[in-house]
Amino acid sequence: MKNTGHEFPEQYVKQAREWVDETVIPDLAKSQLRRMQELARDGKIRTATELARSLEVFAAGTDLEPKFRQVLGQIEATARSAVEEAEKMAQAGETQKAIQKLGVVASVEHDAPVFEEARAKLAKLRESGTTGTTTKKGETPTPDDSAARQRKAWLSLAKNLILNQKESEARRYLELIVKNHPGSPEATEADRLLRE
Repeated sequence: MKNTGHEFPEQYVKQAREWVDETVIPDLAKSQLRRMQELARDGKIRTATELARSLEVFAAGTDLEPKFRQVLGQIEATARSAVEEAEKMAQAGETQKAIQKLGVVASVEHDAPVFEEARAKLAKLRESGTTGTTTKKGETPTPDDSAARQRKAWLSLAKNLILNQKESEARRYLELIVKNHPGSPEATEADRLLRE
């Protein structure tokens, strides 16, 4: 450490490092742990998980580790609730809402089983499309209604992926819209987003 050309005595440097290691880092970690818990409680699964990744290094092997593991459990429980809610939506014929809900959970890069399950269920729902959904009070949707809903859902999902800095995944949906629904307003917007 140098300051205006003068070196600090080694004992001061050592004391400063100890103070950072013993006081600053644990205080910062505790603060981030509280923030992670708030995010989990508010259902902000993705942000809480990203914060958890950065905090895991600080918590490992300290007295914060049990609390850290507890908050990770809360994040997974929140994700589980979202997956269950999406399943209910799908059963009620609200396939696009279910796809959006699962998309949020599936976009979390974490190896916990609930996130893998969300990705699998999302893929299955996407494969099944909007088959069997209804519009208003029991009406069966026409192919045009289903296609419009699919375009809108894909565009919405792509925009969410872009916001979450998942451009390559978003590109896949934007390209699907342009390829499968040329001339639609969503295809025009998707094409514009692809060029940006």
